[in-house]
Amino acid sequence: MTDVVARRVPAESRVRPHSTEERGSSMALRIFGSCFLAYMDDYVAVLRYESDTSLTITVLEGAGLADAGHRESVETTMAELRPGLFFSTWRERSGTVVAQIADFPNGVVRAVAMPAGGEAVILAGTLRLFHAVCDE
Repeated sequence: MTDVVARRVPAESRVRPHSTEERGSSMALRIFGSCFLAYMDDYVAVLRYESDTSLTITVLEGAGLADAGHRESVETTMAELRPGLFFSTWRERSGTVVAQIADFPNGVVRAVAMPAGGEAVILAGTLRLFHAVCDE
């Protein structure tokens, strides 16, 4: 098994919100501080993007990857590939390493979850704004 090593992204390369002019849109997409409902095959979760380095995951349906109701905050490494398209990685308490591509404007999400000592699980689905701003 190959070890996955997370590296800190230099500040100048980190995610930054785009202004309306930069996005070419009449309405800016607010990612940080918002909740998104991720439907990926049989796995359903609420993802709250706190910042470019913090994500809170609440599992609604775990599909054998996690128990329904499981909630945890993880430290993330994110890179913006183009406006609204993010590549993220994180390690969960269970040891599972996740790599995710989230296309917020188009509502598409893809992820690879590598459980500790298990086989990689590839997930694909939709990502929808759950609330403009989530309440704890």
